[in-house]
Formats: sequence, C-alpha cells, structure tokens
Amino acid sequence: MRRTLFFVLLCTALAKTQVFAQSPYSFSEPELFSHCGGFLEAPAFDDEGNLWLLDIPADRILKVTPDGNCAVIGSSDSIPNGLQFNSDGEIILAGSRGILAYDPLQNESKVLLDAYEGMPINSANDLVFDSSGGLYFTVTEDSDAFTLTGKVFYLPPGEDAASLVLSGVAFPNGISITPDGASVIISEFASKRLISIPSQIALSSGARTTRIVLAYTSGGIGPDGMTHDESGRLYVANLGSRGVQVFDPLGRLLTELQLPEEAGILTSNVVIKQNYLYITEGEKGDIWRARINDQ
Repeated sequence: MRRTLFFVLLCTALAKTQVFAQSPYSFSEPELFSHCGGFLEAPAFDDEGNLWLLDIPADRILKVTPDGNCAVIGSSDSIPNGLQFNSDGEIILAGSRGILAYDPLQNESKVLLDAYEGMPINSANDLVFDSSGGLYFTVTEDSDAFTLTGKVFYLPPGEDAASLVLSGVAFPNGISITPDGASVIISEFASKRLISIPSQIALSSGARTTRIVLAYTSGGIGPDGMTHDESGRLYVANLGSRGVQVFDPLGRLLTELQLPEEAGILTSNVVIKQNYLYITEGEKGDIWRARINDQ
C-alpha cells in the first residue's frame, strides 16, 4: 500500500513538473528597490505592504515603505538573523538569544524560547511558520562542512518547548515549507545542498516520507534564505554568487536570476510580493527586485 501511494505521489509530481517545463517562465530585469546599508537579511512583508528586514551585525531592525524609503525602527539586543510575522501580526526573531518576540512600538524584545533540554539556543538562524501556527527554526551552532552539529527544531502552536526534527546538519540556514504543507526544505549552507523532510503536519496525518536531498546549488558560497511561490517553485538566494537559483518541486534547476554587475555578490534572502521577487544583499546593503513574468 505504501509503495502504491508513493508511486501515485511520484507520478503526480512528475506530471506537475511537465507543466513547469512547458510553461513560459522568466524575470524582468532586476531593479534597485531600496538602499539601507549593512548586511541585509530576513525580508518579510507586513499587512500594509511594508518590507521589514534586518541588518545582522549592527542589530538594526529596518522597515522599507512601499515607495522604497528605508528607516531604522529599533534593535533586538542580540544578533538577529531571521524575521517572520506570526498569524497575529507579531514580529518573531531568530538569533543569538534564541527565539524572540519584538514589539516595534516599545522597541523591546521578549524571549520566547532560549533552550532545548537545558542547553542554550544561542545561534538560531532562520524561521518559518506552518499553517497551524507551529514554528520551524534552524540552529547553526558551530557547524561547518566537517562539523555536523547543526539542528532544526519545531515549536508546536501554544507550546513552550521545542522538539528536535533534524540533527547532524552542516550549517542549516534558510528554511521554507512547500505550498501543500507536506515538506520542509532546509538549505544546508556548508554542503551546498537543499534537504527535504516531512512536515510535522504530514507526519501527524500518517505520512512517512523519507528525508531526502532535494537538490544541490552551484557556484557561490552556499544556499542562504529561500521561499516558495504558490506553484511550488523554490527560490534560493545563493550567497556569494550575486544570484538566485530557482528549482521546480522535484529539485530540478529551472533558471538563475543574476543581479547586475554593480550589485553586491552577497545575495542573502528572498521574499515574494505581488509577483515580484525581492532580494536582500549583504555586501552593499541593497534590496533588489524583479518581476516574475508568468504569475
């Protein structure tokens, strides 16, 4: 029965991939949207269309208005690396103090989670919410290509203790959830690969999907932040390449968006808003954007 179900799911995925192969797909020429300065990361839009992001080394929390005006809102008293909005519109940060809730009106941050089984979480990197309000987040620790100590955790909605969902990772960096909610994709920065694991929602429904290497990136230093579009394409900021690589749901490279030569090379993260792909860059501190033409 399980083999039959796996075959059906595989055939469905292959059929979807054929549609991708036949569909016209391109980007407009990238344009400079805003300059904030600093090592920019963690872009996320609020309900009013403002783009929030971080300048990591300076601990600056930034907001860019729809017309491209960048302003410093505050700081988190930490080294923040990831930023997302929860379902209530609250800003949740991942960084050197663990997982924090940030109040921009008071410029105050509150620790939500800073330990796992008594051990401190002091290198949280990126985070993403699932449809139930549960939170996945990556923790790099001292991992690299030969020190496999990175981890991925899941904090269930309404809980104050996280569970370990993946360990032995070579610098887990960006994280995203497929549109159907079935899989969580992690960018393993130090090995230049994208890992796919079953989501907690899928597991609770009886799925037993195998953890796999979905794809490898090429060029640059390694895959950083990433996001999915509604069709299931995965957009991966390839740090050190001045580019973003785009993969289909089966992990096949569709295209690569290159920023202009005058852009910095440290493309760090991406987010999609109204058919535009927004790209943060950490060398010159700019935000670029390009229109996705088939959406």
